[in-house]
Amino acid sequence: MSGDGADFADGPLSTSGNQILDVNGDAVEIRAVNWFGLESDIMVPHGLWARNWQDMMNEMVDVGFNTIRLPFSHEAIDAASRPGNGVDYGQNPDLQGLTPLQIIDEILDYADEIGLRVILDHHRSGQGAGPNDNGLWYTDAYSEADWIEMWEFLAARYGDHPAVIGADLHNEPHSGVWGGGGANDWARAAEAAGNAVLAVAADWLIIIEGVGSYQGDSYWWGGQLEGVRDRPIELDVAGRLVYSPHDYPASVFDQPWFSDGSDLFEVFREHWGFIYEEGIAPILIGEFGSRLETAADRAWAEAIVAYLEGDFDGDGTPDIGAGEAGMSFAWWSWNPNSGDTGGILNDGWTTLRQNAIELLEPMLDSLDVILGGAQITGDLTEGVVVSGNNEDWVTLPGTSVTDSGIGFDFGDFDGGAYALGGSVTGTAGAGVAFGRLSYGNVLTVATTGVAFGGESGVVIGGRNNLVDNAGSISGGSAGVEFVATRGQNVLQNSGTIFETGSGSVAVQGSGNRDVVENAGTIIGDLRLAGGNDVYRGEGGSVNGVVYGGNGDDGLTGGDGVDRLNGGNGADRLRGFGGDDRLVGGGGGDALIGDGGADRLQAGGGSDDLNGGAGADMLFGGAGADTLRGGAGDDIIVGGAGADGMFGNGGADVFRFAGATGADVIGDFRQDIDLIDIRSFGVTATALESAIGVSGDDATVDLTALGGEGLLTVSGRGGALDAGDFLF
Repeated sequence: MSGDGADFADGPLSTSGNQILDVNGDAVEIRAVNWFGLESDIMVPHGLWARNWQDMMNEMVDVGFNTIRLPFSHEAIDAASRPGNGVDYGQNPDLQGLTPLQIIDEILDYADEIGLRVILDHHRSGQGAGPNDNGLWYTDAYSEADWIEMWEFLAARYGDHPAVIGADLHNEPHSGVWGGGGANDWARAAEAAGNAVLAVAADWLIIIEGVGSYQGDSYWWGGQLEGVRDRPIELDVAGRLVYSPHDYPASVFDQPWFSDGSDLFEVFREHWGFIYEEGIAPILIGEFGSRLETAADRAWAEAIVAYLEGDFDGDGTPDIGAGEAGMSFAWWSWNPNSGDTGGILNDGWTTLRQNAIELLEPMLDSLDVILGGAQITGDLTEGVVVSGNNEDWVTLPGTSVTDSGIGFDFGDFDGGAYALGGSVTGTAGAGVAFGRLSYGNVLTVATTGVAFGGESGVVIGGRNNLVDNAGSISGGSAGVEFVATRGQNVLQNSGTIFETGSGSVAVQGSGNRDVVENAGTIIGDLRLAGGNDVYRGEGGSVNGVVYGGNGDDGLTGGDGVDRLNGGNGADRLRGFGGDDRLVGGGGGDALIGDGGADRLQAGGGSDDLNGGAGADMLFGGAGADTLRGGAGDDIIVGGAGADGMFGNGGADVFRFAGATGADVIGDFRQDIDLIDIRSFGVTATALESAIGVSGDDATVDLTALGGEGLLTVSGRGGALDAGDFLF
């Protein structure tokens, strides 16, 4: 199997604020599963008595995990340790004669081969089950110094191994205290061990769990992180710290907050979620799981999945910004033999537990195209309808599928992969359609592929569906239409998308979050509608306008001429290269022109406009805007609000037309910049009478000139003269 388990770039991870970043600076989520056993009395991962170890790791990738949290004991690392009777060597002949440490070597090497990453988890000191009996990171047999020395050994052995991304220093130190500096101060010990690891393996993430109680407030073992407010962890290497709570449902232990009416979102926030919400550090929830057999467990599970995804108040809407990743996680467990929670696998170790997969689907990435399945090798005069989940279809180049309704209908099924090399046509409907309840399907349109619909070329419903177009998609009402009601869907375009009807809509968004990544050609408008939408246009072109709609959108143009309109909401628009046109809309927006001679228009909110390097035109709107020109010769036009205006280099013109607010020019340079008041139609005498001084600032009484308000030229040091104006 050729692997692609990780969805982040090869190389070490780092942190910034509450985000985990890959080497390209992109925010990523660690989606891990716990595979326990190396910490147990047999000192090998469990399940090897029933199945081949590589086969299980392959299935982890297929399910959508990108990382394994691998629990082990200190005793398993000892050179004299040997595995117990837990391996069927008939199914695992390559593990014959290996020590537990050498088995870890094999797991790491194969993980790298298939794209999985690994977190090493010191689960306990001596072999056994669960955390140390004393609730600490050391025992009579293994001292704190031994523990730190063990981590230094592992850092030296695996510090350059591409599969290892971090060290979970110790599992559930529930008897430790947070702060104080004593022998049982977990924060002190974690810093000492973390810095020892970083001195050897500077690229590793240092993953630190919580304690069991803080200032009388007891929580799950490893989940109590309230002490971070008073005593944060400080490591010698910046950008390496990740906090890792554990959290479980009432079936594991009936905690008081499950029956006293507490809001679970507030419970999460109070004990560990504030770390992410307040931007202190990233969160990786190192253990959470359930058999999902009771209503209480299912309610907890749905709440914690929503919270990890960034819905902090349970209203169904993500509360994180565009381009940001939610919290990372490690499900407990892969193993079905966890007495508390069961596993991803059913008891026989060979089949998946469906309710666990369905719960985790919103957070898993199973969008890998698997070529194979049903191959369409000849022309079809009737469309294809998916009849079950996980069906894969391939049309070869030169083939065609035509239907009077929908050419290819995914329906409401999940996990299908469709590679379009020929053409698909729905003469009265869509070329290809994902149903409104579908999940995790992939449509790959090759360079030879064509999708056409009498209505829309491709309709994307459901959630977590991906369309990757390198061919041609077109339709009578839209090329691509999003119709999702929850979650997000992604369109990646390196081909061509257009509308064939009388309108101009190439891509029509939904009321939810839509993501469009365009490195190709889109002929017509993109109307992304509601939701916190994302458009990235680097390498592509749009012959039309990109409209954000009603959400807090992030719109980025490409190298050519872009027209971006944020719409309502707090939007972020960036033109990138080319002579771009950016319009803010109704919210408090940020507009960045970048290169080119750009035109930036503020909207109804208090907007922030930055022109960039070219000769830009910036227009204030109805709110109190900030207008910054950049390095070129810019024209900056005040709006109706009290605007702050800055030329920021170049020979700039500050223009005022009719009634204006109480505007301020922050960096006027005499004999270089000019103030344009030609729209007032004033004489030199009238202008002279309107010029004044207030402290170090020069002023112009616009009311006296027929407008409204007072213009202030900050730090002028004296009055202006007629040579500073165009009139």
